[in-house]
Amino acid sequence: MKPKKNRVFCRACNRHKMLFESKAKADNFIKFNREEIQSCSGRAPERSYFCAFCGGWHVTSCKSAVIGSHIDERDQKIIERLDTKRNGNEEIVKGTVIINQKIGTSKVLVYFGELDQCEKTVEECLGLLETLRDKYDVFPKYFEIRGKMEKYWEEIDVIRQVSAMSQEERGQILGIENPTKEEADLQEKIQGLQLVENFNVVKNSIEKIIEDGDYENAREIIASYEKEECKMVKKSPFNVIKNEIIRRLSKLVKKNNACIEREKKIERKRRMEEEREKNGMSETAQNVEKVAKVSEDDRKTMLEILQRIESAKVALGSGETGKCEDDIEVAYFLLEQLRRKDDNYLVLNAHVSLLAEEVGKMHHGVAA
Repeated sequence: MKPKKNRVFCRACNRHKMLFESKAKADNFIKFNREEIQSCSGRAPERSYFCAFCGGWHVTSCKSAVIGSHIDERDQKIIERLDTKRNGNEEIVKGTVIINQKIGTSKVLVYFGELDQCEKTVEECLGLLETLRDKYDVFPKYFEIRGKMEKYWEEIDVIRQVSAMSQEERGQILGIENPTKEEADLQEKIQGLQLVENFNVVKNSIEKIIEDGDYENAREIIASYEKEECKMVKKSPFNVIKNEIIRRLSKLVKKNNACIEREKKIERKRRMEEEREKNGMSETAQNVEKVAKVSEDDRKTMLEILQRIESAKVALGSGETGKCEDDIEVAYFLLEQLRRKDDNYLVLNAHVSLLAEEVGKMHHGVAA
């Protein structure tokens, strides 16, 4: 009989085999089917073993457990190599994503004069790239990624040269009618730099106006720039630069709005002060009145506590312990209502506590 159920392709044996979820089920299969399989094929399963590749149990006609253990060791090494390769692939993918993100951000900043920071970013990315290559034997996109970084490094050098050019030199390059590929690339970088330089002039002007406190004027200039200049940037091929300009412009808008809001708060506070002065009630007078009110409330509460103490003494003298306990309980409650825990509070609390002790002694005497 040739087994037909539970058959899977085993990568360790490189052929289809039966797979059992437990050793007991594999051994039972041998027990009940061994003779029939022997009569049909001339060979019969002798023992069961766990397959690390399939994650379950197979049966085999090989009697030697020693040979089986050697095969298991071989399979385990293969699995470890595959795990290492899979983990390496995951780390390489993560590293590649990080490199692409850093270089992508840096490509914008290079036009904004942050050349030293961009070079530092490239050095960090190259270090990460070499670390991954040294750690793993297989790195399919190593040369492609390194080539992109080296090209970007050259681009940083070109931007540095363009930044140092005079307006006359830039004008001569931009005036070339039929440029070569290198000249066209240079023209594009000059145009990108000029966009950023024009924005920086406007940005510095707006920041100076904000510092001077002319927030409405700053708002009008920002709105005008967004309406006119950003249209021109949008038509250019420098979409990445455009997005960074818009982001930095948004920061200016937030800064200006924060200043306007602060001025409004100051103005509201000033008007409130004026309103108080008109009503003949300064903030100091209000505080004095509040303190006086608190003191008056405490005075009334203390008088009521004294009344409760006297009432409790009378009740204690006449043997009305229930009435005395009620007065003591109310007195304790009123003591907690006092806002100031001063000497008066301590004296009153001592009187109430003394009365409570006397009532307690009376209860003990009755019990005895």
